[in-house]
Formats: sequence, C-alpha cells, structure tokens
Amino acid sequence: MTCEWICEHWIISSATALAVLVLAVRVLTPRRRKSVSDDVVLLYSFPRAKFAPNASPFVIKLETYLRMAKIPYEIDDSVVFSKKGKIPWITLNSQDVADSYFSIEHLNKHFKVDLDHDLSTEQRATSRLLEKTMEENTM
Repeated sequence: MTCEWICEHWIISSATALAVLVLAVRVLTPRRRKSVSDDVVLLYSFPRAKFAPNASPFVIKLETYLRMAKIPYEIDDSVVFSKKGKIPWITLNSQDVADSYFSIEHLNKHFKVDLDHDLSTEQRATSRLLEKTMEENTM
C-alpha cells in the first residue's frame, strides 16, 4: 500500500524528499560569521526587498529600533536562522540573541537605552498593549 501511494503521488514524495534534503544541508552547514567590532550589532535578516526595507515586519521592527536608539549595526542577509529557528536575531560581542523582542530587551540593558523614558505609566501600558496585540494577533 505504501509503495502504491508513493508511485501515485510521486510529485509530492519528490518535493518532500527535496525539502528534507535542503533542510538537512542548511542545518548541517556550518554558519559563516561576519566579523564586526565590539559593541556593533550584527543583525541577521532576510535579504532586502526591492521596494521595502524588508519583507519581514519583525526585521523592520528591530532595524527601526536600532536606528532610533542610534546603535551601530551591520546586516547579514545570508538567511542564517538562529538556534531557535527564527529570523531576525542578533549577535553582540559574540553573544547570540534570538527573537526581535528579546533582542531589543538585551540591547536596552547593554546600551542603557530607554526610548520610552518620556512616557507616563499609563502610556507605557498602552504601548505594551498595542505592541503585543499587533505582534500576536495580526502576524
């Protein structure tokens, strides 16, 4: 029965086998790291789009944060996924941080940046609510 199904669905079987092979090569290929100086963030992202900074809203979020906070950074758009399997992620002083939210938290602590320092407690709460609503329910 298995052989009959594979013979009848050879396109699906071939595509699945190819996807597994590509994934295995990607996982087993050693990551080439771009070298940057100390306190320069290396942002791993998807390649830039033709008419937009990036196709991923999370990459745009993290890159916008880096610009607003005036943190020096370089982009590696070679589509290298983090250990958690996510993009974007950053490397700062040889320390990897996955996920845009955790990256921003890490950078806030490292560079002592608070872009919300002028906001009241109520405004901070509203900001957090909007951020989580947009990230968790619309993406």
